[in-house]
Amino acid sequence: MGQKAWYLDSESSQVGKSAILIGDPSRVDRISKLLTSPRLVTEKRGLRTITGTYSGSELTIAAFGMGSPIACIVMEELRQLGIKVFLRIGTTMVLPPYETGVFYISKDAIPMEGTSKSYIPEGLIPKADEKMVEQISAAAANDNLSLNKCRFASFDAFYRDMYPLTKDGFERVETLHNQLCEKGVSAIDMETSALMSASHFHNLKFASLCLGTVDSITRKKLPVEELEVLEQKLFRTALEGLRLFSIISNTHGAAS
Repeated sequence: MGQKAWYLDSESSQVGKSAILIGDPSRVDRISKLLTSPRLVTEKRGLRTITGTYSGSELTIAAFGMGSPIACIVMEELRQLGIKVFLRIGTTMVLPPYETGVFYISKDAIPMEGTSKSYIPEGLIPKADEKMVEQISAAAANDNLSLNKCRFASFDAFYRDMYPLTKDGFERVETLHNQLCEKGVSAIDMETSALMSASHFHNLKFASLCLGTVDSITRKKLPVEELEVLEQKLFRTALEGLRLFSIISNTHGAAS
């Protein structure tokens, strides 16, 4: 019997060669419909995890809920089980002049959350794997999707730093977001920078692909009907991007 992950309550024989990390557990079920023979690995603590086959390759899709600490726990345990390639998919808030209804893929990410401090030196801006970004971008282009390669930033306190509920809070966040724009940030979420920092520390392959769903200025959210359509495109791009990345990784491995 192999090593068993604590919170995911699973073994290496139950997971694939790569993983897609998703916040919302219900999205795990929706993307699994694009897989062949999906099977439940665990749903302990709400960390719903499924393994299935896409285009002949096994991969695992795992939910982490919300926030950097638990997202990194899921990544750490899947790494413990042998996975070295991770793609985070989900939604993001966009800063001006960027728009909702468009896809964003991370080039790098500024840590504004606390988890990254355990993985990287202060001041370091972790980067996504360039070849992963290239192949996911190619998959998006094949589906005629509008995709921005950009800088992310991630926070812990959603209502304090991203979506304030009071007038005073709004003024503070507006200033904060303007400062991020000056640093070249286009998209903000709660997990990308921490997952990227953990990947840097462990020498993993990682990228983050998100759909812009909230405008940071108007606070308008993408209509549900449009979100449902674009979510399916998000799923297809993620799966196809990982497939293309697997092909070039296998080619390079065979040549080395």
